[in-house]
Amino acid sequence: MANSVKRAISLPRKQDERLQNLAKRRGAPYSRLVQDAIQNYLKIEEESRLDQAYRRYYRKSGR
Repeated sequence: MANSVKRAISLPRKQDERLQNLAKRRGAPYSRLVQDAIQNYLKIEEESRLDQAYRRYYRKSGR
């Protein structure tokens, strides 16, 4: 990944163990699982933001 940055984060020990086990089972790098989880979270947040804006618009317009 040419445009990547490194970040240090703290995780609860159990969460870290679960991620390590999942990475082993999938044969995927630990960092890839974290990247995928963050991407999914950001997508959900964006969809939620758009949904809220949509609802505000329709409430104001009386529809």
